[in-house]
Amino acid sequence: MPVRKAKRYDFKNLGLTVMVEPGGVGETVSTLFKADDNDETNAAFSALESLILACACEGIDIGSKKFRSAIATAHDAIINNLEGN
Repeated sequence: MPVRKAKRYDFKNLGLTVMVEPGGVGETVSTLFKADDNDETNAAFSALESLILACACEGIDIGSKKFRSAIATAHDAIINNLEGN
């Protein structure tokens, strides 16, 4: 039986890489967070990153065009909302 490899998804526009092992164990590598960002900004991006990872671990196709578009829209909304504060 062939060994199944981890799936890797790159969200280059976000600086985020998601890797999911067979069985739904995943991890992220991210540059969404910046030391000079405030706690509110980092919390918002952490939530978005967690949602993406959770979707991947549950088997949702995070590589699809529609999913990526939805995440890009959410990312833009976070930035717009934080700029308004």
